Amino acid sequence: MPYTIFSDKHIRFGAQIGVGFIQNQYKKEFVKFLLDSGALRVGSFRLKSGRESPYFINTGLFDDGYMITKLGEFYAAAAIDVVGIDFDTVFGPPYKGIPLAVATSMALAGRRINRGWSSYRKEVKDHGEATEHERTKSQLQKELIIGHEITDGSRVLLVDDVLTTGGTKEEALDILYRVADNVKVVAGLIAVDRQELDEQGKDAVAEFKQKTGVQFFSIATTSDILEYLGEFGGVTEEQTTAFRSYIFRWGTEEARRRLTSQLY
Repeated sequence: MPYTIFSDKHIRFGAQIGVGFIQNQYKKEFVKFLLDSGALRVGSFRLKSGRESPYFINTGLFDDGYMITKLGEFYAAAAIDVVGIDFDTVFGPPYKGIPLAVATSMALAGRRINRGWSSYRKEVKDHGEATEHERTKSQLQKELIIGHEITDGSRVLLVDDVLTTGGTKEEALDILYRVADNVKVVAGLIAVDRQELDEQGKDAVAEFKQKTGVQFFSIATTSDILEYLGEFGGVTEEQTTAFRSYIFRWGTEEARRRLTSQLY
């Protein structure tokens, strides 16, 4: 990779550590982490959409060094699982995506996989290096990008907490494609995919891929949460029934298919 201070031997070693962890544990351990931290609550919650959800996740609780470090480890494990190590930069849109990009980059370094982290400014820089008049890609880089430089041919992993309408992610893609040529966004990664259809029957993750060509993955899904909560004793029978009803009413085809296979 163009950005690494470790040998190929170290990279292979780090990837092997990651694969051994991710194949067996990370989704389950992530659900346990959400539950133990209080970020995952089970009950009845009214969402912004007006729906009554059987669970709610508050990622705003990951607000100290320990929590964000653990979260970064889960992002790193999921990243290795879904895209391997074939990227050079972890890119997080402002504002919640910035600490996620930093934490993921640090967790990857802990696995001997050194990758840059980057984000962009919501407000264009108008002092220091960015005061030249010409608006070349190099100038846009100075004005917009913070962290690791996005270069021609960069391979980028896009991270954020959730994907709802996709507007913030589309803005991030626009920035990336403006500051350098032939940038490849290898994938997107969020914490939890709710696997829900909107009122028009559309799946936000599928819609985003169709519109932009970028596939988003998640550390865990609603299906994972339901499955592992049962093991942890985190739900009553009544709550389990509410979960299942919610998935059958609003869930994506994949979520409904998985639930059906578990029940029958």
